[in-house]
Amino acid sequence: MKRLITLFAAVMCTVWAGAMSYGEAREEALYLTDKMAYELHLTEQQYNDAYEINLDYLMGVRTVDDVYGSYWRYRNDDLRCILYDWQWDMYRAADYFLRPLTWYAGAWYLPVRRHYAAGCYYYSRPRVYVSYAGGHCRRHYAGGYYVNRRPVAVHSGHRRGDVVVRNGGRHGGVVVGSGRRGDGGFARGGRGDIYGSGRSGRGGGSDAVLGRGGMHGDHSYGRR
Repeated sequence: MKRLITLFAAVMCTVWAGAMSYGEAREEALYLTDKMAYELHLTEQQYNDAYEINLDYLMGVRTVDDVYGSYWRYRNDDLRCILYDWQWDMYRAADYFLRPLTWYAGAWYLPVRRHYAAGCYYYSRPRVYVSYAGGHCRRHYAGGYYVNRRPVAVHSGHRRGDVVVRNGGRHGGVVVGSGRRGDGGFARGGRGDIYGSGRSGRGGGSDAVLGRGGMHGDHSYGRR
């Protein structure tokens, strides 16, 4: 009897769960990717790529069975292509990044939201936020769209210990940083900083550069 009830519950979840709308998936992908950028110290190129990868995953999930299905495997394979080894290890150790979605109380829910306040954003929107609507996942690119996309650190003469991170792929770009954990190469504010405040971020720029207005308002809340 207990087995029958469990089976019935699983079937009902599969029936009731539905795909997110594009707008919902975009907002959830933005929230998730922003926290990944904060904790994994992503470069700007990684930030844009991770947003695309997360959006493809969220738009691909239609039932509870899909949460750890093919789109979840596509997501992990693509993220592996863009992350350094130490970032990949941190990603796998953070369960709310590795398993970013769950079906809870009749709705899709991001577990990372248990760790950060609503409205908490550390970065401005990725440059692909408006233009990207899906299509780069491995379902459409058998060999992987993000293959060879991982930044390669090359020693430079900027200052002792610095490296130049050359981002390959469609967007290109060069970011100067120390190559150490915590120096992601693009500006961000600290926890609880106000977007657009002009205070310097750890990446060497200022919040004004990455200031967020618009839909989320001009404010941020620190991590819980």
